[in-house]
Amino acid sequence: MNITNMHIAIQQGVDKINSLQADMLLPQEIDMEINKAQMKFINSKYGKNNVYRKGFEMNQKRIDDLRTLVTDHVGNCTYKGQVLQGMNQTFHADTVQLPTDYMYLVSQQSHVWLNNCLTMSSYMIYPDPLYYFRVSLQDFICDEGTYIVDDIKLYQDAGDGTNLNIETLWTNPGYVISVAGDIEIARTSFNGVSTAAQTTWWEEYSPSALAHPGEFIVVVNPTNLPWTFNADPDAGVVTTLVGRNGSTHVSAARPLVLGTNYDEKRYPAAFSNQLVVNNTFVQHDDIFAMLPDPFNTTAYTDPLTTMRDKYLDIYTDDTFIIDKVNITYIREPAEISLPLLQSCELPEHTHLEIVDMAISSILEGLSDPRYKTQQLELGKNE
Repeated sequence: MNITNMHIAIQQGVDKINSLQADMLLPQEIDMEINKAQMKFINSKYGKNNVYRKGFEMNQKRIDDLRTLVTDHVGNCTYKGQVLQGMNQTFHADTVQLPTDYMYLVSQQSHVWLNNCLTMSSYMIYPDPLYYFRVSLQDFICDEGTYIVDDIKLYQDAGDGTNLNIETLWTNPGYVISVAGDIEIARTSFNGVSTAAQTTWWEEYSPSALAHPGEFIVVVNPTNLPWTFNADPDAGVVTTLVGRNGSTHVSAARPLVLGTNYDEKRYPAAFSNQLVVNNTFVQHDDIFAMLPDPFNTTAYTDPLTTMRDKYLDIYTDDTFIIDKVNITYIREPAEISLPLLQSCELPEHTHLEIVDMAISSILEGLSDPRYKTQQLELGKNE
């Protein structure tokens, strides 16, 4: 069922015969109700708030309901620091950044270095500098929200009206902002653009822990664009990134950013082998009681982890070091939108259930007496 069919089904379900009641609903309102229903559906199937009182992967129906959102991710660890000093042991924490579309954790594994269970010495690897520009969605908009810019360019201006170098990163495919969805179309068309000179990432630079929510990260290649790497006006002409209409700059100039992958990484001076083992999640108020306890402490066969904000922390002792972490998770689905023709990403068999949930929510909002009947029917969905 595509997004158009979902709208038709909702209009049919809400409308009384010949009442034209559903004509009061705007497409944006229907989209909002479908997205609310989609999130309710995901939460009920991941947890136990459903007819069977069974959560994700506790029976085949739950598995099939969410299988299209199950995603794998491999994250490189960076060193967070020493967290506890014991009598004969030192405990450390490494951290890995969760994906930007992360929603619920399914499983986690660590790639562990060890050296025959002996105390390991290590050294730090500091990340290479990363040259990039940041682009906000507002950089695409000009004339008080009327139009999208003609193009996004890297621009080197000599200050006397002479353009020394110009590199086009994105060209407007011809959309005018008439609905809110047009800026989303622009975002989609810019996301993932890759040339020999630059690569564009949305919100997160996947090869590292670099993230800027709500912005593009445009990583430039120092070999193919050597002229872009001057951020100091005293050293010569500065390169900026701008949105332009014709030759006119219509968005704020974005300077070159010299960044890193945030933190250094630990590497073992010597190791005997590398294993992939399952992690164990623990609560924050338990971790510092468990680490010095020899019966519950972290170990290379079973590393302990905690979660904070958008990071997963993995705890180690002196006998092993974490290289990277495999994460299987349920991602956030794409927002359903009729203007963007973005249909539901969940499996086909779930679409009628989501439509029924949206209809129920709309009937409740309209104070329609059919709400109770709809709820009874909705309870039969499985």
